[in-house]
Amino acid sequence: MKTRTEETPKLPLPPNVDYAGRFTLFGRSLQVLTFVAACQPTGPGSTDATTGMSTDAPTATSSDGPPATEMPAECMGLDSPFLAADCLVALRDRCLESTDETACTARETLLFADGGYIIRCGWAKVVTFADPATCAIESVAGRCEAGLEDTQLDCGNRCNDGNSLQFSLRADVSGAELIEMGCATNGNYIDGPLGAHAAVGAEPKEFGTTCIDGVKPPAPPLCDCAPTACGAEWDE
Repeated sequence: MKTRTEETPKLPLPPNVDYAGRFTLFGRSLQVLTFVAACQPTGPGSTDATTGMSTDAPTATSSDGPPATEMPAECMGLDSPFLAADCLVALRDRCLESTDETACTARETLLFADGGYIIRCGWAKVVTFADPATCAIESVAGRCEAGLEDTQLDCGNRCNDGNSLQFSLRADVSGAELIEMGCATNGNYIDGPLGAHAAVGAEPKEFGTTCIDGVKPPAPPLCDCAPTACGAEWDE
């Protein structure tokens, strides 16, 4: 069961947050909600960044130390990954290590602030363009990307005609790529890719830009290739 709280959020907040309780990570605006324990993530084991301990499943242990965790050292002790660019980079690098969908979605779920921020790896469709001006495709491949799970949203279709702030492709202009983020194993929405561009105070970059009109920074010309990317076949 989900319950709404009217209190001002006390968690360290991601980029572009106002203290009325709304945030606009990757260009979207959502009301902050509080969830009861039944709404905590399921799937691969989870680790909390503050304690470094497993929260919902056993983890491997070493012979002479605490339980092993996939939480990057750059993130340990943080209540929010968005407070440190090096943490966000490490979270993405961790997911990029997985080269197939099975390994990607089996990566440990990482929690910050007792589950206030849920970080998962998702298998993304990545379309690379040989010539963005003509939308000529060079390759279509899968890639493991890090993202923020949103327990309020189902995965949805990011390639429909009514794209919104949530349901749209992301652009990596320097790599001439359009990225369609994957879903969480429980069917929830994953917002991403994460990276240094999403840190609090980061300058706007042309990475992770939402491919719709009216966003800041504006959608780059590469987003004109979104229909081509959505129609491209790929071997998941």
